[in-house]
Amino acid sequence: MSYKLTVAVALCALAWGLTSPGCSTPPKEMSPAEFVDSNSTLIEDLKSYDAKERNRGVATVKKLGKEQGTNLILYILTDPRLDDYRLEVVLARLLADWKDARAVPYLLKTLNIPDDGAVRIASEGLIVFGDDPNVTEALTEKLASPVVRDRRIAAEILCEIRTQQSFELLGASLKGEKDPEVRAQMLVGIIQGRHAKRKEYLVDALSDPDQAMRELAWNALRRYQDLPRVGYNPRGPAAERNKAIEALHAWLKGR
Repeated sequence: MSYKLTVAVALCALAWGLTSPGCSTPPKEMSPAEFVDSNSTLIEDLKSYDAKERNRGVATVKKLGKEQGTNLILYILTDPRLDDYRLEVVLARLLADWKDARAVPYLLKTLNIPDDGAVRIASEGLIVFGDDPNVTEALTEKLASPVVRDRRIAAEILCEIRTQQSFELLGASLKGEKDPEVRAQMLVGIIQGRHAKRKEYLVDALSDPDQAMRELAWNALRRYQDLPRVGYNPRGPAAERNKAIEALHAWLKGR
């Protein structure tokens, strides 16, 4: 063997880890279909109700990396033979981790399914997309839904998104919300956030028919150092409360 050929063989061996002379091509990357076939438990793991099994499936997909993992996810999501809402939401949640907006339609669809575990996973994924117009539009519709569960889900997601737009949606819906638990969720979200109209929303909540809500709003409002002394008492007579609220509205206008 000539010197040049010997060198070529050595370089090939070094590059590809070969132990025999000659160069070869790297192993072919499996197609999504081949990957699913070679991982017999993957689909069942991903849609499992058992968190340990589900996490095992998620880890398998994540090991592929963003590009190959995304291709696999889109293959599974578009295969009619693999149509399963739990499979869809787990895969869409993975896409959300990679900031891929193609997850949004699947996540939004899952919010309508009567499976609290699946809804929780979908909600976590939607939070990633913040003020995405498709997410905002869908949550706005749910806030106006006659179904309490829809409004609760929307309020919970908006509270976690924590953007100016999400707080505006919560504040605009707070006064008209009939369910006390959903109102409480909205108010807690407003209290925990920072928004230009935060004081206004808190003052509005002082008129809430629920005493616990009034106390919650008042305890948050009284922390402002520039709050005027108006003698508001969340447990006091309605007439006295209304008089104090009028003074607070005048304070807000004069700021």
